[in-house]
Amino acid sequence: MNSERLHLVEMQFMSEFPGGFDNPVLVKEGKKHQVGRRQQQASEWFSESAFASPQVVAEHMAKNVTQSSLVSWFEKPAFKRLIEGLPGHVFSATKKGANSPLAILCFG
Repeated sequence: MNSERLHLVEMQFMSEFPGGFDNPVLVKEGKKHQVGRRQQQASEWFSESAFASPQVVAEHMAKNVTQSSLVSWFEKPAFKRLIEGLPGHVFSATKKGANSPLAILCFG
């Protein structure tokens, strides 16, 4: 990660939107996209304890993407089909050290 570039972009963002995400323009825009609701859902659906059930996490991930107003209408069904099409063995491992792709995603 280029931290110098990140700092430059942050400074540009803050000069355009003083106060950051508390800037009235961004607060108004955020209301259109139900940012607060999405944050609350993500906190609940993707909490550490939720990852005890990888299949439910995957279903929530698909639901989160399909409900997002910032994801293209063309991408939503494709992502949902991807999650629905995952074979059952992807969800079978539910503990650290398991080798399934979803377990690696969930548990690192």
